[in-house]
Amino acid sequence: MTLLSIRDLDVRFGSRRVVAGLSLDVAAGETLALMGASGSGKTTAVLGVLGLLPAQATVSAKTATFLDAPLLESGARRFLGRGIGCIFQDPRASLAPHLRIGAQLEESLEIAGVPESSRRATATKLLEDLGVTDPARRLAAWPHELSGGLCQRVAIAMALAGNPKLLVADEPTTALDVTVAAQFLRLLSNLAKERGLSVLLISHDLGVVCAVADRVAVLHEGAVVESGPTERIVGAPSHPETRRLFAALKTESAP
Repeated sequence: MTLLSIRDLDVRFGSRRVVAGLSLDVAAGETLALMGASGSGKTTAVLGVLGLLPAQATVSAKTATFLDAPLLESGARRFLGRGIGCIFQDPRASLAPHLRIGAQLEESLEIAGVPESSRRATATKLLEDLGVTDPARRLAAWPHELSGGLCQRVAIAMALAGNPKLLVADEPTTALDVTVAAQFLRLLSNLAKERGLSVLLISHDLGVVCAVADRVAVLHEGAVVESGPTERIVGAPSHPETRRLFAALKTESAP
């Protein structure tokens, strides 16, 4: 079963074409990694489909559907916080500094339709399920009082509040140190298995992609140039741009 299907997606800012005919599918229960050099259109494409780009962006597609429902024509935002959950690059930036953690998590649960009487208990359970110790104290805390790893777990809890079918993770380990990033990857992998989640992972980190992705799609100049099972794409890339990208990433990660 295909959850997310995109055909010939275009995104323009004025006369500048940033995404050019991108097509991809995300199947139920799979993790698809979207890779590409900086400026290749990875994040722009996903934000465009989700209706999260600024007003000056022009987004069009032959088809763009989630669970067979159109995304662009009637607005993808109705799925956010419900069928689709999002985790962004910097977990601290995802949290409002003037609101306690409990208030922010309960707001996500309100959007998801959880009754007010059970929101605090549900918020507590979400944090417990994500391995957060002393969840009552964390819910009463301000974002600046939490470590980066805890902020990331709160961001995940907010993304899971609406029991999504699809989790979009945009460079989720960028702001984390190596140890915390490894913990996050294990958590993401376990969540996908336990909840049957599909994950659309935007990343330029080969280690991250190899750890969690079932398939890889490589972007160049706003279009997918190569896609397939992770082991094959990473082990034997066939497109010149894929080979150049992986060579550059391996050079960057070398000691």
